[in-house]
Amino acid sequence: VAVIDGSVLRSSDAIIDRILQMPGASPEIDQELDPFDHPQSTNLLRLERVLFSTWLGWLCRGGGRSDFERTLRKVEDSLSENGGPFFLGERFSLVDIMYTPFIERAVASLAYFKGYNIREKLMFPAINRWFDAMETRSSYRATKSDYYTHAHDLPPQLGGCQAESGGEGVRKAIDGGDWQLPLTESIEPEWSWISPREARLEAAERILHNHEAVARFAARAK
Repeated sequence: VAVIDGSVLRSSDAIIDRILQMPGASPEIDQELDPFDHPQSTNLLRLERVLFSTWLGWLCRGGGRSDFERTLRKVEDSLSENGGPFFLGERFSLVDIMYTPFIERAVASLAYFKGYNIREKLMFPAINRWFDAMETRSSYRATKSDYYTHAHDLPPQLGGCQAESGGEGVRKAIDGGDWQLPLTESIEPEWSWISPREARLEAAERILHNHEAVARFAARAK
């Protein structure tokens, strides 16, 4: 919810639409991100809402896999039809920004709770090209999260997620149930854009910053 010029806006779509109509500090960026001059933008944003709904339907209520798969196939086809790698072809826009949080969470949560792998490149080549293109952007790399975080953050936010037996192996791989040190493989696609040295520095910084929470977690009772 946001109040802009006295108007109460209750959806992210309405908030973004209003902000795009306001003069910004960078008109060039405003124009580049604005997707509404593209004839397919409205349909793509409607499809994003259906994707969100069918994802939650399967994740939280246990049924609805076929609805989600039909919707995901439409997303795959939309990316292919426009030539990719982004939803409006080579042009990165607000459409990509709107899809990002839900596709990223769907990938992690459905792998963990259902054993469903959206990052299978042969099955979803256009979606995976989209992820590859997004990961070239420093703004996305700075906000991208990992499977463990999404899998454990979502249940308290959504009131629970329905785990299926197909995800048991993924849950063990993510939670450490079958880890063997030193770790050599990950269930997640490779984070090849960050070097091992950068990863170690970031991990050290996060541990130092959150040392009290880390200590509580490490000392939790079994």
